Amino acid sequence: MKDGAEYLKSDEAAKLLRVSTHTLKNWRRYGSGPPFVRLGPTVVRYQRVELEEWIEARRRTAEGA
Repeated sequence: MKDGAEYLKSDEAAKLLRVSTHTLKNWRRYGSGPPFVRLGPTVVRYQRVELEEWIEARRRTAEGA
């Protein structure tokens, strides 16, 4: 673990992104969502800073941009 890194559970990440946990699961399945770490078959974590970077990378100033 990186020093000071905060890892969130799927429900916490979904709340931060304001999407459902089902949406996060679909994003993981299709590789279209934020980076995640799989610690076990049913244990997934998201690093808070990576979620924030993922959101920022999708910022747009106009439709279709």
